[in-house]
Amino acid sequence: MTWRVTSARPYLAAMRKVVMNAGMLCDVAGNGKEALSAIENAVPSYHLVLMDLLMPEMDGVTATEILRVKETQRGLRRLPIIGRD
Repeated sequence: MTWRVTSARPYLAAMRKVVMNAGMLCDVAGNGKEALSAIENAVPSYHLVLMDLLMPEMDGVTATEILRVKETQRGLRRLPIIGRD
């Protein structure tokens, strides 16, 4: 299983450690644009996204809205996203 951790906050290292200690792969994006790019280019695709709602450049809410539109347009499954601030 692959998780996506997206955050630039101080707790990032701890969150990443928890995810990896659970035996999952973990990638990190510094902002919503990077997160969208990583999600779209992931091979294999992600199973879950942990999305920081307050990221710089593009916030997690906007990134999630864009992702949902693309999923609908392309007939893709909805990627589970857990948002946090």
